[in-house]
Amino acid sequence: MPDHKENFEEEVFCFAIAPKYLLSYCHGCLKDGSELRKCTGCRMFVYCSTDCQKKDWRMHKNECASCKKYDGVASDEVRLVMRLAQKWAAGDMGETQADGIHRSLSTLGYHGDTYDPKADQFVEDFKVFFEKRVVGDDVIKRLCKVLCINSFSLTNQYGVTIGISLCIRLSAIDHSCRPNIRCAYRLTTAVMVPTLNSRIPLSLNDARHSYINELLPKSLRREILKRDYNFDCMCDGCLDDERNDRMEAWCCVNCQDGWLPPREDAKCRSCNWNITMDHYELCRVAVESAKAGYEVFESGKYKLESKVILAKKLMSIFKDTLHEFNVLRIPSLRILYESAIAEKRTMDMLAFGNGLLCVHSQFQDENDLAICHLKYGLAQAYKSVGRDDDCRKMLSGVREVFGRVYGPRSRWMSVDFGWRRFNFFDKNVVQDPEKPGEKFLGLKDVCVDCWCSGGDAVYLGESRGGVFRLSRQLDEYYWKAYQTALSALHAVEKYIFSVGEDEEGTNSILKIWKGDHLEKAAPLLHREIRMSSIHPSGHCSVAACVVTAHSSLSSIAVGFVDGTVLYYQGNIIKDKALFSRWFRIREASPLDGSVSGLALARLPGEKLVAFVITTKAVNSYVIENKVVTNTLKHDSPGASKDCWTFDERTGSVVVASRDMVFFYEADQCTETDGYRGRCLQLGRSHEKLQLIAIGEHLVLLTKQQALIA
Repeated sequence: MPDHKENFEEEVFCFAIAPKYLLSYCHGCLKDGSELRKCTGCRMFVYCSTDCQKKDWRMHKNECASCKKYDGVASDEVRLVMRLAQKWAAGDMGETQADGIHRSLSTLGYHGDTYDPKADQFVEDFKVFFEKRVVGDDVIKRLCKVLCINSFSLTNQYGVTIGISLCIRLSAIDHSCRPNIRCAYRLTTAVMVPTLNSRIPLSLNDARHSYINELLPKSLRREILKRDYNFDCMCDGCLDDERNDRMEAWCCVNCQDGWLPPREDAKCRSCNWNITMDHYELCRVAVESAKAGYEVFESGKYKLESKVILAKKLMSIFKDTLHEFNVLRIPSLRILYESAIAEKRTMDMLAFGNGLLCVHSQFQDENDLAICHLKYGLAQAYKSVGRDDDCRKMLSGVREVFGRVYGPRSRWMSVDFGWRRFNFFDKNVVQDPEKPGEKFLGLKDVCVDCWCSGGDAVYLGESRGGVFRLSRQLDEYYWKAYQTALSALHAVEKYIFSVGEDEEGTNSILKIWKGDHLEKAAPLLHREIRMSSIHPSGHCSVAACVVTAHSSLSSIAVGFVDGTVLYYQGNIIKDKALFSRWFRIREASPLDGSVSGLALARLPGEKLVAFVITTKAVNSYVIENKVVTNTLKHDSPGASKDCWTFDERTGSVVVASRDMVFFYEADQCTETDGYRGRCLQLGRSHEKLQLIAIGEHLVLLTKQQALIA
């Protein structure tokens, strides 16, 4: 960013999230994740904390009442105008300076009566949801016009549009069909990112961004700008005839490599071949077909399957007619690329993705965020098929751009970039804190079979039933949790959950301990439930092997060696029903192996996703009101109990198999048409020993041939 980067960053003055994403982002700070909680009034907006909800209440108050009254939510445009009206009435105009010129909500341009027909209709739509007169109709009309001219698309860190926003200072930036900056967001901070590091604008007056999708034919760009923004574009992009001809170039059937301007008297720019009337007609038909297809792709009336069929037919028409960097190819390529991603057809992802990149690279700068997002997706595809050199080449420069925009510790960057390899040939001996200079022998001869961490301590379980508690200061104590066998441990705050047997044979018992209360040198045993009385088999032959609980202590799940998973929803610390009212979310599936991992992720509202990992499969179950509403079987071939990790904060599960590492997001598991997640080819053909998360990083321990003698 330039030295005057503060000029190119601004806290968003006001924003509204699109209805599709209302339950995915906090309305106070735009954080996403599984810990969002619904507004208790309307239950249609979510917040990450009480502070965010209190901060937003003045803006949300009227929304909340409207949502309850009409049992629905207004469009993001209507809600944004409502929020701006609240600010207008309160005198909050967002006073600021842009290159020394005073700007505020009251000074933003709105083109007089140009947008009157649209504004009149908007007022009628507005009154359907918001009857309370915060400001007069004339102000509502004016704010509608202000948005038409000055608003930005609100995007997430993947470049996906999730709503609209208004920035007072940054809205001073003019349009160009050849922009030198691109708008992105770091939560609620709008950031203008240079499209080329060697050509960074020094002031807002020098900056240009595109109001529209600039990768369109010149005539269509000008038509949209005239219709939506009421000006005739005379930017550098529109005045560059050579560039505009290339954007609509036709193929040369004579030399195959050259291109033709889109005209009846065109000559190839490479071999000077004159276009024939037959070829001209073929190209013209291809252009008309592409424009008709564009309208279909932009419409929400058609299913993805229908769009894919159309895109394939159009691509066959484009062959030998539209040149490979003709922008009219983009809509078809994008549909096919997104379809390949959804169906995890890696080679098609690479083919269509590189086709898109070919067009984008012709007309967008190398540091453009649009290019970087596309390269990032292609890099993951290369990684998944073992083409590491191509992956690294594709990521060249991308990480620097993303780090500058979203921060170097952005969680999605830390997972996908920079997997560093360590070769363990040296080690440091842990010293006994009470005997300096001597080895710590407190765990000598202990055979750890399961473990968990909670608070400032780690709990190490032996298969014979014993548990060691080890603090950060290496203070330890031991207690016998089970008389015969211990299978699993899990900790939530001060509570420790365990499953095991107290007698010979299989008679699994779930125990809940209070880690902060000691009784006879052991944590206080708070609850004890015999799982044999709850398991559907009704007898003691099936052992419990995994236990997990949500941090809210409102749900718990137990997995068994036959693949069965039982779930309880309620207060697991106090409810008497914990002894009986469990329900089964997964049937016995011996062919999938025993359950090796469980994770519970809460979604906005009353939904919860239960991830079930076995030694041979990964499944997810969406639970709502104690009913499984969606079940998915994911691509991962399962994992051992130490080769998966879960981040409850984000709802992310990572599973390591022998050849691949798979990534799944809880909020994507609600899709009824299947969610495949994504995968990286890490440590292929090497035995995975352990996968753990440390902050925003993942650590993968593999067993490989030694690199040193």
